Amino acid sequence: FPVTILEVSWLDITENCPIDILFDSIDKFKWDVDWTVLTQRCENTFIFSLLDKFDWDLEILLSRISILEFRDHFEKLILFDGIDLETFYIELDEAFIIQNIEKLPGIADFIMTQRQELLSKIIPDYIHLDWNWNRFSTTVPLAFILDKVKVIAAFLDIDIILMRVYTEADSITDDTLEYLLNHVSEDFDYLLNAQTKLKLTLSQIELLDRENKIYWGNEKVKGFEVNVNQEWTSAVIS
Repeated sequence: FPVTILEVSWLDITENCPIDILFDSIDKFKWDVDWTVLTQRCENTFIFSLLDKFDWDLEILLSRISILEFRDHFEKLILFDGIDLETFYIELDEAFIIQNIEKLPGIADFIMTQRQELLSKIIPDYIHLDWNWNRFSTTVPLAFILDKVKVIAAFLDIDIILMRVYTEADSITDDTLEYLLNHVSEDFDYLLNAQTKLKLTLSQIELLDRENKIYWGNEKVKGFEVNVNQEWTSAVIS
């Protein structure tokens, strides 16, 4: 009798064959099955057990995993390119981040921009992480930087920090101001002027004046002497 050969597509097999039967011989057919369909059909736990062995559809998998699953399997997930890890990082608790901080790719930048409340708990212990120090100098709250400046000064752009002090800060200690002036680059040529926000004490004005860091005006252009943010007491004026 003639034998009738049924033509069944691999898509049909992928969609309908029981998972356990299919995976008994999956190594023979892994280039033929539809891994997007298989990812949709398989449980997350099963996929994670074989995550590095087959061409799973990561977009589908990532769209449905919970933060608890991410915590349990992040060391496998971070081996793949193109995953938006920050969508999971935002849900991680403080203890987990600190415990695994050296394993989480890009965590320094994430903390610097989205979880700044953690900075005080990881600086300077994790100063060796892949910080973008120029971005750190411009985006991290100035009060935090000034509090830690002597510890992290070697990594910071002190020119940026001093400019932020002049334009953002309401006040600064004598010791910190002198420290910054001693570490600023020779190219830093900003002079305190009529618009400078920073409120200075008499000793600070004297220090900056000795360093030629104040622009005193003339008949044509007003200078620091008309700065309304300063307290022009008799002691300062004299």
